[in-house]
Amino acid sequence: MAVELEQQIMREIGLGGHYSWFNGSDCEYIRNDAAKRLPGILQRYHNEGKEVAAPDKELCDLLSDVARRGDDSRYTLTNTWQAASCVIQAHLYLYHAKDAQQYQEIKENFVGGIRGSHLPSVPRYREQ
Repeated sequence: MAVELEQQIMREIGLGGHYSWFNGSDCEYIRNDAAKRLPGILQRYHNEGKEVAAPDKELCDLLSDVARRGDDSRYTLTNTWQAASCVIQAHLYLYHAKDAQQYQEIKENFVGGIRGSHLPSVPRYREQ
């Protein structure tokens, strides 16, 4: 069920299976639109009683950072797709957290993984 729910959310934010058609370009509008739409979709699913935590601001902001900053490669859209998948998975896990401490531990694991794998270590544009 969790995989189906993740796939459904990915489709709704515009990063369904067809995203690979655009690979090889940065598709900035697709990346930014997906990050912008995700919190509202997570909230709707949460309100409907699906096994999804309410949108976590830090996780959603992190996805926006990934989408906005890119990684200076032709696989920027893939990078955003992967980060979005991780953020959605985090919300599926967070729903089942038994207490605030476990919630925070789960969140920290996902945030660290996303930062380490999907954000560039060097700023895209340097001020001179």
